[in-house]
Formats: sequence, structure tokens, C-alpha cells
Amino acid sequence: MGGTDPVWRLVMKKLIGILFLLLVITAPEAQALDPVAPRGERKYGMVYIETPNKDDKIVLESQRGEKDQKISSLKDVQIKVGDYLVKVTIKPDYTYEQPITVRPTERHEVIVPGFGNMRVNGKCKEVLVLQEGKKVTKLKCGEIRTLPRGIYDLKIIISKRITLDQTIAVVTNTLREVDVRR
Repeated sequence: MGGTDPVWRLVMKKLIGILFLLLVITAPEAQALDPVAPRGERKYGMVYIETPNKDDKIVLESQRGEKDQKISSLKDVQIKVGDYLVKVTIKPDYTYEQPITVRPTERHEVIVPGFGNMRVNGKCKEVLVLQEGKKVTKLKCGEIRTLPRGIYDLKIIISKRITLDQTIAVVTNTLREVDVRR
């Protein structure tokens, strides 16, 4: 039996192909594992969440049906490996949500964006605030609303037949105002 036997070559090609396939399949899971970390630590990852206000309520909801975990801002917290939904209650009327996947021995950072204020001045019935076509909130004219920084589309309803469309950028720690004139 030698390296020139056609059957031997076929067996070796199949074996190399199978080994390559196994390597490709298992590489993503093994990539995050720290081979030096003790076995007990390989079940956990770290989560760090930074919010604009220290008193914001942060909850990690497990996607596996486990008990929700309350955590504090600006602290590293050891969390079991798995999928979670980070929910940060910032104002009574606004919750920031972001899904994350915690992997073994890795640190995951979630930084909640800063907030600014917006007000529409003038005579109108109500204002619909949209972002990427989805309704964020609605407010009355003259009311100040705190929103995460970003670009928003406003539908200012003046009467049943008259609406005004406006785009506004909410900037951190600023009051953005839109004046409506008839």
C-alpha cells in the first residue's frame, strides 16, 4: 500500500474533505473560547451597559425563559451565555431596546444614545413623530418631548385637511423647536 494507489488517494481525499468540513462547522463556536480560561468561566460572558442617566432602569430579558436580571449602568456584569433583550427605561414614556448575544469569555458593550428635547410651537391639533416610517410618539403643540438623538419626521396636523411634514434632527442636550405659521 503506497501513496500511488488510486484507492488510497480517494480515501485520503474524502478524509481531508470531512476534516475540513468539521473544522468549518466548529470554528465559529471555538473562536470565542479562551483556552486558558477555567471551565467554569466558559459558561459566562460579560455585559457592560452605559446609559445617559445613572438612575435609568436596565433589565436583561432572557430569550430562554429564565428570570429577568436587573443590572446597573457602568458596571461589568457576568451573564450566562445566550440571547438577551436589553431594555432600558429612560423616561416614563420611552424604553430603549437592543437584542444582544452573549458569547463565552467575551465582553459586550451596549451604549444607549444621548437624548435631546423637541417642541412644536404654534397652532395645531397634534404632532406625530416618526422615525424610519414607524410612529415613535405623538404630542400636542407647545409640549416638550425628550427623544433619543436622531433624525425624525414630523407630521404636524393643523386641521382635518391640512398637515405639514417636517424633518428635524434631535441633538443631545439641546431643545429643537419648530414654529408653525398659518
